[in-house]
Amino acid sequence: MNANYDFENIPDQILDLITRKATGTLSQEDEELLISWIKINPHLKGQYEEFLNQMNNHYLIYLSNQRDGDKAWRQIKKRIKPATSHRSLYLKIAAYAATIMLLIAISWLLSTSYFDADETVAESIEIPERSNEAVLILSNGNHLTLNESGMEVLNEDGNINIINKPGEVLSYESKGKQSEHLVFNKLIVPLGARYQLKLSDGTRVWLNAGSEIEYPVSFGAGERKVSIKGEVYFDVKTDPEWPFIISVNSYEVKALGTAFNVSSYDEDTFFQTALIEGKVEITGRRGQKLMLNPGQLVNIIHESQATEVSDVDTRFYTSWKDGILHFNKVTLAELMVKLERWYDVKIVFENPKKKELIYSGAMENSRNIEFLLNLIEKTADVKFELNEQAILVK
Repeated sequence: MNANYDFENIPDQILDLITRKATGTLSQEDEELLISWIKINPHLKGQYEEFLNQMNNHYLIYLSNQRDGDKAWRQIKKRIKPATSHRSLYLKIAAYAATIMLLIAISWLLSTSYFDADETVAESIEIPERSNEAVLILSNGNHLTLNESGMEVLNEDGNINIINKPGEVLSYESKGKQSEHLVFNKLIVPLGARYQLKLSDGTRVWLNAGSEIEYPVSFGAGERKVSIKGEVYFDVKTDPEWPFIISVNSYEVKALGTAFNVSSYDEDTFFQTALIEGKVEITGRRGQKLMLNPGQLVNIIHESQATEVSDVDTRFYTSWKDGILHFNKVTLAELMVKLERWYDVKIVFENPKKKELIYSGAMENSRNIEFLLNLIEKTADVKFELNEQAILVK
């Protein structure tokens, strides 16, 4: 962050509007309000642009308790009449800013003593050592921990070199000859880790924490088919003659050449696919089929097979692959599930009422969990404590 800028000069409500602009959730009405504020505060334009730049580049962590935010914001806009003067507009926004979302800048927190020692989450929390190691299971059943660079496994398929870059990506490099028979490998990514995979056809795959994928070492003639568990992002290599098919929890996702995210953990009650570009065809458990267009999300409830397709900001469903967790109006319970997977910890709600708190924001996976939990504590009446190796929400 530029040390010359003090974002405290910008009202909280305006910071919220800038945040929504950066995340693509700003309405046209609020866009006009933001433009009006900039016009009557030209001396703060530099701070506005710097804050927006920071948000766009994920340099900030911000959390917001939106339990009453929407209601309060509606009240503010009712009080701002079209004929209101520019000066009056500024004063009214500032007067009600404290009732809206709290935005916390990460670099500001790191440069101040904002967190006192006695206010932080218990320092005795034993968080497992973070590692992006994954496990490769070969066709003969042997397990290899991917912690060595330049690893080559040539006995799986004579037409493929398997190269590993520890903690980052496992690549299958074709020598140009097509395999006569399929040999399968499985890549398992444990909780607390993420990993990338490059398949022999050039398709790129990102696996989130607690996920796995089974795939041919080299694809044969016909369709390209893999099976997954958990959450996986695909950037499929285009090949109109060989459709790419993903099988997960009795669902099927079919694509020719496209980028999309699939999420269906065994413990979840739903299946989700968010499409970034191209087209995919989804087949449900009852054989129902639907097509997605770019920018759409399908959510299917396992038990009832109730299906909803909606237009979304796909960043909320794909940014995890870049080490950023974007979330928009999710419950604290939903957020804690994501943190459990990201950090391989157990989080238990001692106070069930806290599950329904609603949050929006962004988190960097590089931050330790104590830091993130402290941010959450500052936005609402919620506390985290350690009890028998679990983090309690009180």
